[in-house]
Amino acid sequence: MSEGEGFARRVTLETLEQYAPLLGRKSGEISARLGSGSTDGSTVLEPNGQPSPPDAALIAAEALFVGESVRTGMTYRRPTVKPPAIVCGGQPQTPYVPTVSIEGDGAFLLMRVRPRRTGTQVQVSLIIHQSPFMNHATEVVSGEDHSVRPIGYDFVKRGNNRVPNLARFEAPEMRGMTNPVAIFEWVSTGTLTTDRILRYKLLDADTSILGSRVFEKLKLGISTSPLTDLSQLSDSHTVVSKSDIESAQWYRLDRK
Repeated sequence: MSEGEGFARRVTLETLEQYAPLLGRKSGEISARLGSGSTDGSTVLEPNGQPSPPDAALIAAEALFVGESVRTGMTYRRPTVKPPAIVCGGQPQTPYVPTVSIEGDGAFLLMRVRPRRTGTQVQVSLIIHQSPFMNHATEVVSGEDHSVRPIGYDFVKRGNNRVPNLARFEAPEMRGMTNPVAIFEWVSTGTLTTDRILRYKLLDADTSILGSRVFEKLKLGISTSPLTDLSQLSDSHTVVSKSDIESAQWYRLDRK
């Protein structure tokens, strides 16, 4: 970069010493030391009454800023400080906050899943889906990758009408599991009671320690005469979708 002229001249560590005579001086003092008199036009005199001699160093420093003014045509404004932009990714990055459940703080729905279709579809009995816990949820969020899974329905024909028979959603992470169990939990995502999601976690009871504990909890809650009335879902016993235990799905509430 060239040195330029006038105030376009660069100030560097090398040239700073040349400007030193200008630093810390008042404008009147500079004019006086240059021998041009005071700012009001009177001559500055030494104590002996003689005119003050010019300051050679000051003259040399002032000469560095001699030049013609240049109009650039540019207008400078005070910069506006903007708040930092909020960058949103494809998936929620905010960690989950403490549980808030329709059934009360710390409630879970445990389920023994019987995979359907290609082995990746979770089907939920309609009565369980309409229970106070699931509360007709329209979607669930995977605890595995935070993907949102919409909840749909299977229908049956009754007379001239088609009515929902069960709720269902796709869970690709269940592929390959031999004994899947699920944990459902309402998780708060904001300050309002309506700001929450229904999160689920799928585990293989044959390979996962937590999964095996969930399976045992469900199994221990099954009475000698299995309870098939799904409307009696509670945390004191397990209800089953049908009397054939091996092919049935099991449900039970649990709390922390």
